[in-house]
Amino acid sequence: MLLLAGCGGGGGAALARGHDIFVQRCTHCHTLTGHDTGADGGDLGLPRLSVGDLASFAAVMPLDPPLSREDLRAVARYVHARALALRRRH
Repeated sequence: MLLLAGCGGGGGAALARGHDIFVQRCTHCHTLTGHDTGADGGDLGLPRLSVGDLASFAAVMPLDPPLSREDLRAVARYVHARALALRRRH
C-alpha cells in the first residue's frame, strides 16, 4: 500500500479504503496484476481506463448490495493507482 500512497487521487487512507473494497467485493471475478490471469471478469490492470471510466464500470457490476457512490469512487481510485503503478514497473 505504501507504493500507492504517493500516486494522488485521495491519499493513502482513501486508497486503503479502495483496496479493502476491491478485495472484499471485486476479487471474486477480477484480478489486478497487470497481466492476463484468466479471471472471469478479466484483469483490471490491463485496460487504460480513467477513474471516471472505472467508477462507471464498477457501477454496473452485479453486486448485492451495489456499491455506494463513495465506494465506487474509492475502488476506482485504487484500481487506477494500482494499474499506473503496475505499468511503471513494466
